[in-house]
Amino acid sequence: MFNLLDFQSFSVLESALAIDIEKKFNFHKIPDNKNNYRCAQLPIDLCPLVWKNHGIDKVIRLNWDGEDGKHHENQSPVSISDERDAAINLGIEFYKLSSDDPVDQEKINSLLSSGNCLVHCAHGADRTGGAVGGYLFKKKPNPSLSDTDQIWKYSNQYNGWNKMVQSDPDKFDDKCYLGQAKKFGVEDMDHALKLSRSK
Repeated sequence: MFNLLDFQSFSVLESALAIDIEKKFNFHKIPDNKNNYRCAQLPIDLCPLVWKNHGIDKVIRLNWDGEDGKHHENQSPVSISDERDAAINLGIEFYKLSSDDPVDQEKINSLLSSGNCLVHCAHGADRTGGAVGGYLFKKKPNPSLSDTDQIWKYSNQYNGWNKMVQSDPDKFDDKCYLGQAKKFGVEDMDHALKLSRSK
C-alpha cells in the first residue's frame, strides 16, 4: 500500500544525499579513528538523516539561538530546543556546551574520546576548530596531529585563520579566535603569526 509519509521521507533522504554536505556544511570526519565528525549547523530536517547515516549517538552543539543558529543566509535558524528534541527522538544524546569554558572543553574531550560524536557550531570553523584542536592536543588520539603546529595546519583546512592573522591581525583577538587557538598551544599573536607563515 502506498504511504505518502514513506514517500516524503524517501524524497527528503534522496535530496539530502544529493547535497554535498562536506562542501556546503563544512562536514568532515575528525582523524581520530573514533567515528567523530565536525561540521556547520545543519538544517533541522537534514539533522536526523545525517546523524543516522554516520552512526552518530552524541551531538555537541557550540552555537546559540537566533542568527547563530544557522549556517547559510537562506537557511532558517535552528533553535537549540528543536535540535535537542530531534536528537532525543532518535535516542541520541544532545549537549549544548560552550567552546570558551574550560570545564566544557573537558566534557567535549571526554565525549569525543568515547566516539560516535558530531561537534558543530554555526560554520564548523572557529569554535569547532578550537574544540577539536583542544581535544586533539589534550587526548592525542592521532600521533600526526599531536603538537600545536600540526593542529594549526589541520584547523586551517576548515577556517580562515592563516589569512586573518596575516591580513587583519587585530581581528584575531583573544576573545574569539586566539582564545580558541590557545586550547591547542598557541601562545600569543606572535606565535599565531609564526604558525600562519610556516609551510
